[in-house]
Amino acid sequence: MNTNFAFIFFCFSFLPIHAQLDTLLFEDFQTNPFPMMDTSATGSNTNWVNYDADGLETAFQTEDSKQWFWGEFFTDPIDPTTGQTNYVATSLSFLEGSLPGNRNWLVLPPLEITDDSYMLHWKSAPNQMPRYMDGYTVLVSTGGNNLTTDFTETIFTAASMDEIIGNSQSTDYSNFTFTDGYLHADGGMNSDYFVDNGGTILNGVLEPHSVSLEAYVGETIYIAFLHDSDDDERLAVDDILITKLGTVNTNEQAIQELRMECYPNPVDYQMNLNFKVKEKSEVSFQVLNSANQIIQTQYLGELSSGMHYAKLVLNGLPSGTYFLTLQVGNVIGSQAFVNR
Repeated sequence: MNTNFAFIFFCFSFLPIHAQLDTLLFEDFQTNPFPMMDTSATGSNTNWVNYDADGLETAFQTEDSKQWFWGEFFTDPIDPTTGQTNYVATSLSFLEGSLPGNRNWLVLPPLEITDDSYMLHWKSAPNQMPRYMDGYTVLVSTGGNNLTTDFTETIFTAASMDEIIGNSQSTDYSNFTFTDGYLHADGGMNSDYFVDNGGTILNGVLEPHSVSLEAYVGETIYIAFLHDSDDDERLAVDDILITKLGTVNTNEQAIQELRMECYPNPVDYQMNLNFKVKEKSEVSFQVLNSANQIIQTQYLGELSSGMHYAKLVLNGLPSGTYFLTLQVGNVIGSQAFVNR
C-alpha cells in the first residue's frame, strides 16, 4: 500500500462494535530468541526450530551465520518512527565459493486452527534488489515438522534473482531473470519498500504480508519460513504474528469481513493495523478514549480490494484504555487497546 496519511477531522456515526482479537504468537525479534530455539526438527517439536539444512559455510565463515540469526536490520537499523534499533531474523544465501544450495529453516511451534479467522502476518526484505535479490518460501505441514517429508503445502513464495542477462550494474529489472513468486516491492514499483541510493542496487525495506489460515480449520499445523535462495545475498524477516478473532458482542459478520487486527497490544508509541478491504472503498479510522471522545482521526483514502497495512503513531497519548474504530465503506469495526 502506497498511502500518504493525512490528518483530516470529520464526523461519521459511531457504532461501538467491540471484538476481542487474540494474539496467539508474536515475535518482533527485539530481544534475541535464537538461543532458546531447537536446532533440529524431531517431527514433533513444541518449540521454534532454527535449522541449517545445507550445512555449507557462508562467505562470512562464522558459525552463527550458517542458519537464521539475530541482528540489526541491514537497510535501516534505526526505526525512523520510534528512534529505536530494529532487530530482525536474518539468513544468508551468499555461501563460500558462491555455491548454490542454501536451505535455512525457521519453523514455528505447532498451532491448532479451530476456526476460519486465523491469520498469519509477517514482514520481509531482501538486502539487495534486483541484483542478487533473495526470495523464500512459507510452507505449512498438517502432520509433524519433519523437514524432508511433512511440509508439502506452500502458502507464499517470494521470488529471487535467477540469472543476470544484461547489464549487471543496472537497477532495471529487464537485465535479470527471477524465480516464480512475488517480487519484493511489487517488482520495484512500490517505493515504500526499497531505498534507492543512486548506486547499482536498491536496498529492500521491510514489507508486510498476510495469509489466511482458514484452509486448515480442524488441523494442527506447523508453519515454516524456508530461505531457499541460491547464491544471492541476505534476507530479513520480522514481526511474525498469528491472530484469531475472539468473542464479539455485536456485528460479528462485520468484524470478520474487515479482518481487523491491531498489534502489539498493549502498545508503546506505535501500533500496527492490518485490515481487509472487500471492494474498493474509502477508509478511515478514529482513536477514542473510554468516554467515547475522539482523540485522533486519520483518512487513508480510497483503497483497492485486498489486505492493507497501516502504522499508527500514538506519541503523547496518556496511559489508559482506548478504542480504535476502523471504517471501510459502510462497515465499521472497533477494537480496544491499552496504551502504556
